[in-house]
Amino acid sequence: MLLGEPARTGYDWNFRLLRIPIRVHPLFWATAVILGLGSTRGNPQEKLQEIILWVLAVFLSILVHELGHALCFACYRINSHVVLYHFGGLAIPDSFQSAAGRSGRDSPFQQIMISAAGPGAQLGLALVVILLLRLGGYTDGTLSQLGLPPQWTADPIEEVNHIVRTFDKNDKVPQSESIQTLHPKYQRRWREADKDGDKRVTPEEWTATVILPSPLLATFISHLLFVSIFWALLNLVPVYPLDGGQITRELFLLSGSGRAIQHSLMLSIAVAVGISLWGFLYWGMLMGVMFLLLAYSSYTTLQRYTGRGGFGGGRPW
Repeated sequence: MLLGEPARTGYDWNFRLLRIPIRVHPLFWATAVILGLGSTRGNPQEKLQEIILWVLAVFLSILVHELGHALCFACYRINSHVVLYHFGGLAIPDSFQSAAGRSGRDSPFQQIMISAAGPGAQLGLALVVILLLRLGGYTDGTLSQLGLPPQWTADPIEEVNHIVRTFDKNDKVPQSESIQTLHPKYQRRWREADKDGDKRVTPEEWTATVILPSPLLATFISHLLFVSIFWALLNLVPVYPLDGGQITRELFLLSGSGRAIQHSLMLSIAVAVGISLWGFLYWGMLMGVMFLLLAYSSYTTLQRYTGRGGFGGGRPW
């Protein structure tokens, strides 16, 4: 199997959270740094700050993801531990007996719940952060980048955009007389932007009213939301051994098909190849290679399952 628990090292960070043992492999940090290098900008100090914020965001988001799995295990009285490593994270039952014993862990419904709990926890984290930002009147700076129109998510940046669209292109610096024609909520935004009281506001001053005053906090939240939303959704695609692949496998089993496992693996191969091509074209080498490896892993698993491959055949799951 492509993804498995890595061996322990003398550099592991071990701790407990919510009574769940957690181990962070050193390659987790190295991989997070590599993933963040492509998006840094500015001078060396600014790049270092952004890398640190990116790594912290990745750590927090993936930890929440794996805790979602582990807490769902606990709901079924299954002890588990969490490992963060170079491929992300794993929530691992402490023994086969605890996973498939009295708790009924082998129930497809329970497996679906456990698999969905990780991405669900990540998306829940993103939702809480976005709600807190909205309560404070701030934009998240991420949802619109992921393709969601600001008006769909009550993003206050839409107020700024509305005001800018309202004025004539020649009126680059609207004055107070122009503002009186706007809705009261836009007038409030204008008063917030006019900090120096000169009755003139630039588009940059408009935008500043909905951006967090701390650039470091804004950068951290932007990274946290990107990882928690985009990576969670990517994890739900029907590719094994991602959570979406495991959910798809159980749905095929629930359908009663005699070839449920084979069908889920065939779907996994097709989707992984498609995402790999998309990754090579639009996201870079890393995503393309990763999903190509996942496609190969599903292919070899299918060969073993049908008895056509090496490794002695037999059922892999």
